[in-house]
Amino acid sequence: MVEKPNSHYTSQLVMNRDSCERWRSIPLDRMHEINREEVRRLVAKIDEYGIEGLSTRERMFLDRMAELNPPPQDSLPPMSRRQDAFWSEPFGFEQ
Repeated sequence: MVEKPNSHYTSQLVMNRDSCERWRSIPLDRMHEINREEVRRLVAKIDEYGIEGLSTRERMFLDRMAELNPPPQDSLPPMSRRQDAFWSEPFGFEQ
């Protein structure tokens, strides 16, 4: 499949990579120890088997933990901060 210019299509590979980055950036020090251990276990499972080794429930759990415990803005990798700034106003127009 050839991607059209300016399309909104995102490949599964890119979405999986972004999910892994988001899950790895969950600040473990701010969560309950039971949830912390489960996040560690699931990230280790990703390291061993890949993201395809996770069940739907495990992915949902990690998504929920990432939503409830977002990383501080200053701890985001530089690329993520640039993307956020780009997508918030892609053409640089003031509103």
